[in-house]
Amino acid sequence: MNLVTFDAHELRARGLEMYRTMPCRCSNRRYGIVAVIQANAVRSYRLMCADCGQLCGGAIAHTKLSESDRSGAPLFRNYVDAKTFCVRCGSNDGVERHHWAPVSVFDDWDEWPTAPLCPRCHARWHQTMNGYRWAPPIAARRA
Repeated sequence: MNLVTFDAHELRARGLEMYRTMPCRCSNRRYGIVAVIQANAVRSYRLMCADCGQLCGGAIAHTKLSESDRSGAPLFRNYVDAKTFCVRCGSNDGVERHHWAPVSVFDDWDEWPTAPLCPRCHARWHQTMNGYRWAPPIAARRA
């Protein structure tokens, strides 16, 4: 992968520091911009650790990147797969990879299982679970 890299100072100077929301575990100081093709075939751009290859945040606003940034970003992942179906409803109208371990809660979120969900089922899961507080097991509540 031909990755153009820059350090944390350049990240800040380019106004991209806010997109580094998931620092990698290798304590890297060099980052690159990579392209990700989402399940709905939309191309997005993200920061990636230049040392360990872990994605370090969410999608970067296209307006924050120059044309050369976008055209020079190597393809990191392509999530469009016509053979993959939603595990809940069976749709193959583009699926997204759902992480069962929230990034905001687990340091090792990337080591937990994932499941393919269509955008509708994925959105429903997040809307339903947003703000949900896990209750103790039923047996513990009865004691």
